[in-house]
Amino acid sequence: MKDWFRDLAPREQMLVALAGALTIVVVIYLAVWLPLDRANDRLENQVASQRELVTDLRQLRGRLPSPSGGGAASAPGGQSLVVVVDSTVRQRGLGTTLKRSRPLDGDSIQVSFENVAFDALVEWLGQLGSQHGIEIGSASFSNRAEPGRVDATLTLERAL
Repeated sequence: MKDWFRDLAPREQMLVALAGALTIVVVIYLAVWLPLDRANDRLENQVASQRELVTDLRQLRGRLPSPSGGGAASAPGGQSLVVVVDSTVRQRGLGTTLKRSRPLDGDSIQVSFENVAFDALVEWLGQLGSQHGIEIGSASFSNRAEPGRVDATLTLERAL
């Protein structure tokens, strides 16, 4: 290859060297620079999209009631979860079927019912959700011999 290059005229040697240099520049551009540039553009678009999401979430956060602001997520009068569950169980007439109520870590409580009317239990859970912002974390139901009656163990939590 060296012999071939030496046999060329000086003007041809210069053209071959320039063509080689240009080829190296084009290969570096296509193999290195262009993929990096496209990846950078893609990442910039993702960052812009994430910023829009953050802006939208901040606007939505402003519309939500604060936990201490007396909205749906907080109990009336700042009552504890135990007090809310106990008072609403008694209001719904489920007090005789409530067998156990145990506060858990954080803002949650586990309640167990025996031989409770399933429809009444579901209505009570709906009231907890709509009026007090309390959600079901987990639930376990067992059928009873009587139709429409169940044994239930529920973990209830405040919605965030």
